[in-house]
Amino acid sequence: MSIDGPSNNAEIQVYDAVFSLGSNCQTAYQLRRISLRQEAGPLDWFVSKNIDQLIRLIEARFAGLMDRDNLERISAFRTCYCVRDTRYGILSYHDFPITERAADWALAYPEFKSKLCRRMDRMLHAWETGEKILFVRVNGGHDDCDRLYYSLKKQVKHSFDLIVIDTLADEDAPVTRWVEASGCIRYSISKGKDWRGSDEAWNKLLESVRLRQRLSD
Repeated sequence: MSIDGPSNNAEIQVYDAVFSLGSNCQTAYQLRRISLRQEAGPLDWFVSKNIDQLIRLIEARFAGLMDRDNLERISAFRTCYCVRDTRYGILSYHDFPITERAADWALAYPEFKSKLCRRMDRMLHAWETGEKILFVRVNGGHDDCDRLYYSLKKQVKHSFDLIVIDTLADEDAPVTRWVEASGCIRYSISKGKDWRGSDEAWNKLLESVRLRQRLSD
């Protein structure tokens, strides 16, 4: 594993909070593993592939996310149903346990929605009060990064950074860093062997990131 750009001598960056912006569970998993995810965010365990819909969600400040009337059950995945938010294209794979009768798939909804509301409120609170926030997303094109950065800039009151990570199939791919004109920080890293990604690559790219304190629950 090699890295183009800052390495062990990189300047330490201190943040009040670090949040996942998807596009899958790898981001939240790695942030938690590295102890940078001390509070859950609203997108942690969802799949959010469509950047346009993610931007709409950010600009709406999460209004209507996973509202019951917008949900449809589309399949089963291991022990849970896969449920899609038709408004934002968000997929849940872990929140609705398979029931004896498929028609009862939404029995877990009240508890799920309550938990999600707490996570949405937590992120919105950070947008208003955090002196410096880091957002991290796996996979996104050049133009998509810039648009995502500018959508956050309209919502986040104080300073923030956005890291967008492109994953490559080559297991020996170096960790490469560059910065877009918008200020979005880009990395390309090895994809890793499974959905969790490459621990070594994530360790490298976030080695200079620190948390200032925990946000209140």
